[in-house]
Amino acid sequence: VDSLKSENKAKETARHAESTFFEELSQLAARHLHPDGRFCVILPLETADILLRFAQNYGLHPIEIVQISSFPHSHPHRQLLSLGFNKPAEVQNSSLSIYEAEKVYHPAYRALLQNFLVVKRIGLLSDTHGYLDEAVFHYFSECDEIWHAGDFGTIELSDRLATFKPLIGVYGNIDGQDLRRVHPEHQFFECEGLKVWMTHIGGYPGRYPAKVKSILQNFKPGLFICGHSHILKVIPDPKMGLLHLNPGAAGKHGWHKMRTLIRFSISDKKIHNLEAIELGMR
Repeated sequence: VDSLKSENKAKETARHAESTFFEELSQLAARHLHPDGRFCVILPLETADILLRFAQNYGLHPIEIVQISSFPHSHPHRQLLSLGFNKPAEVQNSSLSIYEAEKVYHPAYRALLQNFLVVKRIGLLSDTHGYLDEAVFHYFSECDEIWHAGDFGTIELSDRLATFKPLIGVYGNIDGQDLRRVHPEHQFFECEGLKVWMTHIGGYPGRYPAKVKSILQNFKPGLFICGHSHILKVIPDPKMGLLHLNPGAAGKHGWHKMRTLIRFSISDKKIHNLEAIELGMR
């Protein structure tokens, strides 16, 4: 207790209150924890040691300690402590970064939260025109669904995508009756609370055809997806309250120079971790 004394009486009072809290927390954990169970808590670095000291007084030993940082090369600012009655021969030490880049969650962090947050990862492509780059399967390997904005080209290409991942698609102007029997002209749906409208030909913010504008005003999607232009676009439309996406063309037929697709995540009505990916020159 003497080690906690401070010339600043307010700080001294706060530290003693903090110590009392961690002692009571350790006592409660020891009282209610199953003999083979684990007590896990995330704390700032400066208070983690206080908990460890009191926990060991009640027979709780560190099993695993995870250093948590914002980015892979930044200093840790939190510790995840995993405590139990069975003292291990060696404490497991590891690290966890929340982000791998600005506004992009680290894969390990996403994996940790996958049982608590519903995050759907989407692979979006369009205008394949019968050509499916094998790299698509690599880039969409961790996606939950594939969305195709039309001009598949062949039913076989559609079937390959549908076999790989759940597929939502619309037919394009070059698609035959076999594809039109499988995919509608429009897809209106919700994904994690976000309203989505996908169609092959729909224009873009400031250049919507009258019919498209009318549907947008009535359906009020948060995400409007088109293909057809072979030009990758990511355009917020504040007037309509939506984000417009066009993944460009993933195939080799057309006037585009670079073949592209888009990958993003949706959770709680929001789009995040959006990536534009280049597949190579046409």
